[in-house]
Amino acid sequence: MAFALKNPDLMRLMSRNEMLDSDRPALIESRRVAGRALAGVFGDASVPPGKSTSGRMPAAQAVTMTVAWAFVHGLVTLLIDGRLKSLAASAEGMRSAENLVDAAIEHA
Repeated sequence: MAFALKNPDLMRLMSRNEMLDSDRPALIESRRVAGRALAGVFGDASVPPGKSTSGRMPAAQAVTMTVAWAFVHGLVTLLIDGRLKSLAASAEGMRSAENLVDAAIEHA
């Protein structure tokens, strides 16, 4: 999230598949590394995403990875777009939108 907040335009670009060269080796490797990192949080990082001893990722791991990815992506997008400022300002004890997001992550 810190990277995305410091580089909002790059975050937006990274989310635009139609603007990326999906055949570029550096992008393929970056996606593989990111996928392994996320898989490692919610399963076995030594097994590439989409692979297991049976050749497939357990469905529960894929669902959990999707929920985590969507949650963080959504929160950082809301922060970048300034969509949480008024909500944070109206909430007792919230100093900022970032504080609200921290609380949301703790709650989850």
